[in-house]
Amino acid sequence: MKNCQKLVLKTRSRNGMEMTRTPLCRNHAPREIVSVHPSGAPGAIIRRIKVLGLLAALAIVLAAGLSPAMAASPQYQSPKVPDFSILANDGQTYTPDYLKGNVVLLMFWETWCPYCRKAMPQMNEFASQYANAPFTLLGICGSKDPNTWQNYIQQHQLQWPQYLDSNLHMAHLFQAHGVPNFFLIDKDGYLVAHWVGWDDSLTNRVAKLIDHTLARPRRRQN
Repeated sequence: MKNCQKLVLKTRSRNGMEMTRTPLCRNHAPREIVSVHPSGAPGAIIRRIKVLGLLAALAIVLAAGLSPAMAASPQYQSPKVPDFSILANDGQTYTPDYLKGNVVLLMFWETWCPYCRKAMPQMNEFASQYANAPFTLLGICGSKDPNTWQNYIQQHQLQWPQYLDSNLHMAHLFQAHGVPNFFLIDKDGYLVAHWVGWDDSLTNRVAKLIDHTLARPRRRQN
């Protein structure tokens, strides 16, 4: 299998350690949503979400090769997203500080990717569904050709903000291996869940996870 890496996902429970190996490819259907915050989503909400303690969250961060800036914090037992500043096609500069107070779904995608294309109608629906909520859907595309990128946005009627990551700076910062690659971030900039790939079976589970994250109060700030 070309361009694949082995990602070891670990969950810890009172019954012992469960280990799952998931191949991450540039192009593949989703295998699992991984929750990296212990209180991010109760097990009854989304089947197959793994609720992690601090050590398991750190294991995922290290195994996935996420940026050191996304190491789990001792206070909240979940990674905080790295600092970034990007100018999207809506003219807005997005930074973690600007996005505070919003639940954020980052989607890393490519113009050639069939699973990205499959996800776009549902992403458009999410953008519309949560238009009046403190929610930001932000697309990060690694295309080298601005014209191809712009044509794709028009063809698929992507009304949510998009950023052309032609030098792959954001992809490297988040260590986004494979596309489509999703990061769900809470109102204070902490990573709630991460998954790679898309099919329609994820729609309800992702919507419920977004709803749950929107309903959660802000974290106490020291």
